[in-house]
Amino acid sequence: MEKVWLKSYPPGIAEEINLDSFSSLKDLIETCCEKYSDQTSFSNM
Repeated sequence: MEKVWLKSYPPGIAEEINLDSFSSLKDLIETCCEKYSDQTSFSNM
């Protein structure tokens, strides 16, 4: 399957997640929340 969406990824964005880095989905979410906690997640108007 051609992954056409990868053409839209900015430089430095991985094409796949290394699933061995996380023990569960909960671990993945918590790690990402901690890592990116200082960034805006959503804005409107």
